[in-house]
Amino acid sequence: MSSRSRSATLALAASLLLTSAMHAEDYSLGVILSLTGPGSVDTSEDLEGVTLAVDEINAAGGLLGQHKIVLTVKDDQGKPDISATQAKALLAEAKPRALIGVWSSGCALAVKPLITEAKVLMIAGHSNSEDITKLNPSPYVYSVVPNTYMLAKALAQTLATMAKAKGWSSYATIASDYPFGKSLQGNVVANLKAIMPELELKEQRWPKLGESEWASHMAALATAKPGFIFNGLSGDDLKRFNAAAVAVKFTERFPCPGAAVPMNALMDQKEGLPIGSLAMTRAVFHGHLDQPMMKHLIEAYKAKRAGRFPSDWVILHYDAVMALKQGVEKAKSIDTEAVKDALKAAEIETCRGKLAFRAIDNQLACPVYLGTIGSDPAYTFPIYKDLVVVPASETMRPEAEVEAARTAK
Repeated sequence: MSSRSRSATLALAASLLLTSAMHAEDYSLGVILSLTGPGSVDTSEDLEGVTLAVDEINAAGGLLGQHKIVLTVKDDQGKPDISATQAKALLAEAKPRALIGVWSSGCALAVKPLITEAKVLMIAGHSNSEDITKLNPSPYVYSVVPNTYMLAKALAQTLATMAKAKGWSSYATIASDYPFGKSLQGNVVANLKAIMPELELKEQRWPKLGESEWASHMAALATAKPGFIFNGLSGDDLKRFNAAAVAVKFTERFPCPGAAVPMNALMDQKEGLPIGSLAMTRAVFHGHLDQPMMKHLIEAYKAKRAGRFPSDWVILHYDAVMALKQGVEKAKSIDTEAVKDALKAAEIETCRGKLAFRAIDNQLACPVYLGTIGSDPAYTFPIYKDLVVVPASETMRPEAEVEAARTAK
């Protein structure tokens, strides 16, 4: 072959490669979140985490350097029936290869069978009832957020220690009446019974999701005269309960440790925070300041929102998209079957360090965070003082119990 022919061949090959890259298939990524309704206080930051990660990936050329991610976002208003309807619409319209979402565990359980039937990958970054991954296992469903059993196990151990130290002989609970609240409360009660069987459960209150009338719940709890009240509320419900409780000095009479208080609540909520109380959350930026990905996220997020730090929800959803990216890179393909297989039992880089998905349930072995809500001169808002990062090795449900639950189901 002459040098002129060789040059022409190389030029043609380069042109074909360039044309192929220019016409590489876009990657359709769906998002279903409760952007209106009771979850809206948190889900706007879920979406921030997703879009920040997607923008970074697309700026670098897309997945595998050639597949631009195209987002389609749906709002389910925090209602399982609407979430299912939106999932069907998303599948029909956008034909996503993967879904990031949803907010409510009830919504996640409604969407899960639809996503599984369509063979679309789903990565949960907010909804965290353990039943999402424990029961009716789906090879397409992964979770990067500590589930309700993991949260409850960490909480129960600390609550039992507190009860013994303070001489509390009884307790009550309050948790929202939907899958997250039911699962969290049930697992806290079960773990407390195992750890400290002499601790008496005297009252259980189940306000509906989106409750606005708290007087009757506080009256019933006060009548029971418990040593403490496990507060299993979250989101807007927790904010409203705290405001009502502070107004009548309820928490001054009855300690309410254990509330789920995300970092955005600490940054945004000026009144009604459980200052001085034990609280728990799902991801804390100041717990991983030594991690390169966390350092990067903090700087990238502060560039978008000056002076603000990423909340749990930003961190978890940034991690969810980056988990997808790493699955694609490991599979060397955007094919969903290849990606879900590549993520199976995979170790991934996250803002919280290197963590692995557990093979039996696709649950990420991630930590739970406990601490006392208080001030720190380094920050202009309350943070988790005396932060305890509880590793997954201490909180995950034993695999034998997962198998037994599936058999019973």
